[in-house]
Amino acid sequence: MRLTPETLRQYRTRLGITQGDLARKVGVSSSFLSAVERDERHLTHSLEGRLLATFSESIQELTDFIEVHERLIGKGE
Repeated sequence: MRLTPETLRQYRTRLGITQGDLARKVGVSSSFLSAVERDERHLTHSLEGRLLATFSESIQELTDFIEVHERLIGKGE
């Protein structure tokens, strides 16, 4: 499973988590997380791992969300 900036933003919003709250949980600034979500900064493997760990309680839901999103934009083919 791979997070993209768009799926990260959409899923964070769906869970009702602010950028600031999520940034604090994963150890980055809210401005950095905002730049990642706008695809202006690179989503490193390390940060992706921390994000996935933060979402671990809902990992199956996240996996399903990403799969549906990829199908809708045509990347799941």
